[in-house]
Amino acid sequence: MHPALCISEILSVIFDFLLKGGGEGSLVNAACTTSIFLEPALDRLWRNLDDFKILIKVWPLDALARDQVTKLSYRFSRMLKPQDWERFDYYSTRVHHLSTALGRPSFTIEGMHYLLHRSFCDELSRYMVEHNRPVLLPNLKTLRLSGPPDSCVQLGRLLVSSTLTTLQVAHIAIYINEPISLLLAAIAEKKPRLTSLSLPVLRAAELFPPYAALFPALFPSSLVDLSVHDTFFAIPYMANHVCSLPSLKRLEISSDYYYRPVVFATHAMSPMLSLRHLSGGRSNIYRIVPFTPDLTHLAITTLYDYETSVEEDLSPSIANFRKLVEYIGDHCRNLQSIEVAWDEEDDFMCELCDLVAGGYIEWGEGDQRRQVDVTVYEDIQVLGPPMSTQFQ
Repeated sequence: MHPALCISEILSVIFDFLLKGGGEGSLVNAACTTSIFLEPALDRLWRNLDDFKILIKVWPLDALARDQVTKLSYRFSRMLKPQDWERFDYYSTRVHHLSTALGRPSFTIEGMHYLLHRSFCDELSRYMVEHNRPVLLPNLKTLRLSGPPDSCVQLGRLLVSSTLTTLQVAHIAIYINEPISLLLAAIAEKKPRLTSLSLPVLRAAELFPPYAALFPALFPSSLVDLSVHDTFFAIPYMANHVCSLPSLKRLEISSDYYYRPVVFATHAMSPMLSLRHLSGGRSNIYRIVPFTPDLTHLAITTLYDYETSVEEDLSPSIANFRKLVEYIGDHCRNLQSIEVAWDEEDDFMCELCDLVAGGYIEWGEGDQRRQVDVTVYEDIQVLGPPMSTQFQ
């Protein structure tokens, strides 16, 4: 064997190439070739996981059982032993990024077949305490969860650690129930230096006493990317804290449409000088844009204004779009691009296409006149890849 193949940096490049070109099978074959390849190949193979079930199956078969009715949920059939944890640690310490979907979202109790019942997580938590294990994945840096809120919260509280830098809980339900306190308490206890946080279903009301004091720990000054509910801007100290985040560059604001208007605590807000990317619905754009003077990229996730009391202002129209663009232009002098969501059934779509046929719009007069790129997306919820038809 060539001596160069014993250098970890070279092996890392080779294994990255194998993983991209031949998939996980090629990496497994490399791990089985020689003992020199085994450990670095396993490190690369387990670094990014897209299913928590893979970790569950690391435990012995006789320690786990499936729900006899749904065949979806797991439970422990016996207590975990020290040797079981040794086997688990051999793989779990290699995991740096985990993205997993838990169960099947449903709006009826009967339809909520969780991958992980609360009893499973409660038992696992008890076993962790018994074996002096403060966290399940000690080297985890990125955690992305989606599925029923109860499952996300129950698993999330076991996975949050001080090493975590990215936490995202997908927007899959309108309400988060009581167990959210478990996840919030875990974040406050471990104090991760998060740079990216996405909790779009968490309303500000969930953080009222006794959790209000935890707010700075939940939203640390290290945040660069943040996705929050618009109710956070209705509470003065919360709005002030978010606006004061020194490194925040990307902000996404979610809403409960058809719910009730949210009055921003503008008296407590200050200019977000570091913010460059903003994503939100039409009504929230109006509220937040005056505090984003150095914004360069804007995503309008809906042109409907569900909070207006004037019927003609509810649906998108060229007049309302022009009004919004002019308002944005008055406050964001450095804006470079706008991304707009649309519904193919909107009557004004043809007019919008004509307006941005060149892929841009213009505003300002004289020396202040400039072009701003415009991209039309199909029902975007966050900044993401555009649809195939792009106006350029």
